[in-house]
Amino acid sequence: MMMMTIFRLLVLALASRFLQSAAAVSADAALASTVIWYAPFLSGGGYCSEAHSYIAAMEEALHELQERRRQPTAAAGKPANGHLSSASDSSRGEDDDAVAQEDRPFSLFVTQHGDSYNAAFIRDLPDSMRKLMENAKRDFHWRLKHKTIALAICHSEPGAWHPPRYSTSRCPPRDARYTVGRTMFETDRVPKGWSDRMNKMDEIWVPTRFQEKIFRDGGVSAERLRVLPEAVDVDFFDPARVETPYDLAKEITGRTITPTTTIFLSIFKWEERKAWRVLLKAYFQAFTKDDDVVLAILTKLGQSLDELPLVHMVSPNLPQNQLPALYKAATAFVLPSRGEGWGRPHVEAMSMELPIIATFWSGTTEYMTEENSYPLNIEGLVEVYGVAVLDDSMLLTVVVLA
Repeated sequence: MMMMTIFRLLVLALASRFLQSAAAVSADAALASTVIWYAPFLSGGGYCSEAHSYIAAMEEALHELQERRRQPTAAAGKPANGHLSSASDSSRGEDDDAVAQEDRPFSLFVTQHGDSYNAAFIRDLPDSMRKLMENAKRDFHWRLKHKTIALAICHSEPGAWHPPRYSTSRCPPRDARYTVGRTMFETDRVPKGWSDRMNKMDEIWVPTRFQEKIFRDGGVSAERLRVLPEAVDVDFFDPARVETPYDLAKEITGRTITPTTTIFLSIFKWEERKAWRVLLKAYFQAFTKDDDVVLAILTKLGQSLDELPLVHMVSPNLPQNQLPALYKAATAFVLPSRGEGWGRPHVEAMSMELPIIATFWSGTTEYMTEENSYPLNIEGLVEVYGVAVLDDSMLLTVVVLA
């Protein structure tokens, strides 16, 4: 709770500072000031989940501020504004929307940006997040007609920023008074062309000091860089609130899962950067098929390995609201990846009070220590000249032969 409260205040303070930078806006126009957050809200993945946490935190912080401002009015016997926020009442008209803003320093809008829509992800969104997204996107262009865009945040890889390298919504918009890029990268240098795009923004937000240095060394102006950590919803990822752990036993045939079974959980996108070969090799070397252990992997690829220690592929369609139960079913979280922008599953597992075994390099150095985890120290770096793209059938073959 403390981490989330600090995070909400930090985000609100940052946003307020950027709004103040638009000092040329008149008093009337300031009431109509708007913050627009562009991100792959409906795509799934790292940028998506991170953007959700920011929006939820900002919305809660704005609501708390709104309630504090209303208290003197309510105490004086005057009717208090009954609107939760600028994005909370689907029946609100233009006049109502204007009244609601009297209690808020700015309106908060969101829009899809930087990736394609993911129908399965949208279908499985928790009701609270679905409602927040729907309300914040509702009548987007119409509601912006008389607004001043004080702050536009482009939350994606810089290739999506204007001019984009592929089809996506324009970010930042032409009339934004202050622009911010939120991005990250997992290696020891930034991709070619990124620094030019980032230097066109007023600020660049990165999640860790590791990336602040990498971006600065890569040509991004130091005065533009700000470190804004990710956060985890410790109310959602709270082991005390999970009554029943995820039932892995019903998905695994031919093996008995008992309360004494050691369950290692790993959650990642099936790609070389996540070092799945390293993970499987270490697991196969450490255990035999007779050991009472399970490696449960949540990814988009599945395969049974009958002659090896048990590996179970959790369905990639697992609803988001089942994630806490999955974490609670595990004994430990493990992911020896080659680099992380932040490492969202890592902090979710930590919030669920799981021990984590993970690579201690790049983004994870921001929060992993010898005291709170089992860090895997790297021996050094190697030059990467190219990346081979494997299709699913090739990946399956590699797993079977590992």
